[in-house]
Amino acid sequence: MTYNDTYFRMFLLSEARRLALRGKALAEILAARAAYIPAIDEFEKKRQSITADTDADQNARDKAVADAAAEQSPAPDRRISVEAFEQIADAALAAGTPMPTPSGEALPPDIWLETLFANLVAHE
Repeated sequence: MTYNDTYFRMFLLSEARRLALRGKALAEILAARAAYIPAIDEFEKKRQSITADTDADQNARDKAVADAAAEQSPAPDRRISVEAFEQIADAALAAGTPMPTPSGEALPPDIWLETLFANLVAHE
């Protein structure tokens, strides 16, 4: 899993966290977020170091940040259970509002849930 993957998963977890959740779903989201935070902090330190290098031109800094984001992340491949996903799905569908993606696009809840399931749910 790359740092980009870690960021994407953290984004999905953050958006799920905004839903009215209780119990198992909330606990699993918080545990997964806690597992990803150290890797995100590590990447942010790398990114800040790269962008602070004023001797390099902007294109070189941008490429270095992109290369760092594509590196393997030390974050564990943390997943949530199907039961927690069901609770998130109930809350997302009940809210009925579009869910944002990292690109800024908003997806209908059912489509967003497909993305969440594919990236964060432990399934066979």
